[in-house]
Amino acid sequence: MKFELKNIHLWPVFKITFFISTSIMFLILLLFGKQYIQMLQSMSQLSNIDIGAMNIGFFSFIFIAFGFGLNIAILGTIFAVFYNLYSQWLGGFIVEFEGDWEIINENEEQIEDKKQTEDEKYIEKD
Repeated sequence: MKFELKNIHLWPVFKITFFISTSIMFLILLLFGKQYIQMLQSMSQLSNIDIGAMNIGFFSFIFIAFGFGLNIAILGTIFAVFYNLYSQWLGGFIVEFEGDWEIINENEEQIEDKKQTEDEKYIEKD
């Protein structure tokens, strides 16, 4: 059975990439934040700019992680737009599955469940 991916919805791509990249960057900054601050202080000793006097705290790590996540989410969304354009022109990504597969529509399952509960109600009334 072959499936072709022709369209990627943009909002889920943006949400997922923003959340994951922001979380990963925040964890990296929490784990290596002390080394990051020491690196900035050592760089300030070699230049004329006094970076060591800057107060780099927890909120700056949140801001850095948020900015990184926003940049990655925007890039991911741009790549999804390009994929959507190219898949319309050239065709989408084709995936082939082996074996017997049955496609089940979730709405049909819900309709069947409602019918079963309604049948059970009628049986109880009799």
